[in-house]
Amino acid sequence: MSTVETPISHAEAALQLLANLRSMQSSIGGFVIPPTPLDRQARPRNHRMLPDRFFESLAVALDSSTPFASMVKLTPAEIRDMLRHGEAYLPVADELERFARGIRHMVAMRRATVGRVASSAYRIAQGLNLLVDVSLPVPEVESMKRAIVERRRRGATTPAPEPGPAPANGSP
Repeated sequence: MSTVETPISHAEAALQLLANLRSMQSSIGGFVIPPTPLDRQARPRNHRMLPDRFFESLAVALDSSTPFASMVKLTPAEIRDMLRHGEAYLPVADELERFARGIRHMVAMRRATVGRVASSAYRIAQGLNLLVDVSLPVPEVESMKRAIVERRRRGATTPAPEPGPAPANGSP
């Protein structure tokens, strides 16, 4: 049997990574994790879909017209800062999403690799339990079987429709 050596436990490494992520969150001014599900006030409206050119034109209009600028509760500097903010942080969000997909993929691949061998071990244990002359059967086989059956039951949310009788003339 081989052992996997890790300098620190997986749980400790994951906690350290979470602490680093939370530290990063605190370094981003205005960072908020939205509630789940979003209430009506927290949902961004279609205003977030306005193109950058719209905001750039508005900033120029506010710069060039003092009467117009006095009627609006927004400054060209605020608009330009919002645009720079998005340009800076959206690539970070994209990279973090790729990172999250990578972690999920890594976990799934490791689970699949171990699962492939575990499935073979399960079949071997089932075979050992069938032999009469083996003095040490594997009693955990039944609990493994129950776990597989329970997982399948939970995975099937709706029963599959039973096929009807086949038509006699071959037409649907």
